[in-house]
Amino acid sequence: MYKAVAEKYENLTYNKETLNMILDILEEDKNTYRILEALVIDLRKKKKENEKNKKTNEVIGLTKSIMYKTIKIDKTSKASKDISDESNAKGQYITRKYAENAINLLLGAGLICYDIKSKEIYYSLTVRGTQVCVLLKQNKLINIE
Repeated sequence: MYKAVAEKYENLTYNKETLNMILDILEEDKNTYRILEALVIDLRKKKKENEKNKKTNEVIGLTKSIMYKTIKIDKTSKASKDISDESNAKGQYITRKYAENAINLLLGAGLICYDIKSKEIYYSLTVRGTQVCVLLKQNKLINIE
């Protein structure tokens, strides 16, 4: 969802049944949590930096290239037969294909939105994404402060 569209529906939140459905969908692949977790951490860090430097026009979001370099996933959580050694599967950086699939899932669920600035696509949380992250934190499925 483009950021302008997300802002149009900013006051809409999920009801309890829809929220549980979203959590069940995310439960299918727990590594999608890593992307939500990275978004929350990155957004908080950038907001603090912008407040400290008094920058208001600065773009706040996470790009795919940053995701590839910073987000580690556990490939053993998926039923994967092509990984021979489980110890090598833990802690691998996210791949382009996996990141795109997870981003499409989160965009489709309305949990994240994107904004295009200077040929880069920045992903950030929507109000509904924040709502899901709060519930994930309460259930101790993501580790954010």
